[in-house]
Amino acid sequence: MNSLKLTGAMAALCVVLSGCNTMSQTSYENMQEALKGASFRQQVTKQCTSEMSAKGKTHREGLASVMGVSLRQMPSVFCSRVVNAMANGRLNYADYVASKNKGNASKVIKVIQGR
Repeated sequence: MNSLKLTGAMAALCVVLSGCNTMSQTSYENMQEALKGASFRQQVTKQCTSEMSAKGKTHREGLASVMGVSLRQMPSVFCSRVVNAMANGRLNYADYVASKNKGNASKVIKVIQGR
């Protein structure tokens, strides 16, 4: 079970951080289902926040500006918004593929802005 949780967490982080190859629709949907569990969603959000906090200051400042939050708040707010949107289906597989492959991140931008 720990292996499954770790794999799911890594898949979610790939989506959130766009640091991995595009995952399959089945993998994305499995990850979305796993994120419906509060404990797992909290674990992934915590891992994401840690990863986002480690990003370069310029990157974090840019995201904070787009999001309308402070630099200190950016990692946790970003991750909470994205992970929750993935869990509740607001960010679906088509949105994920569009943001990664076609450069159309409009849906992701709305989510991170809290709209």
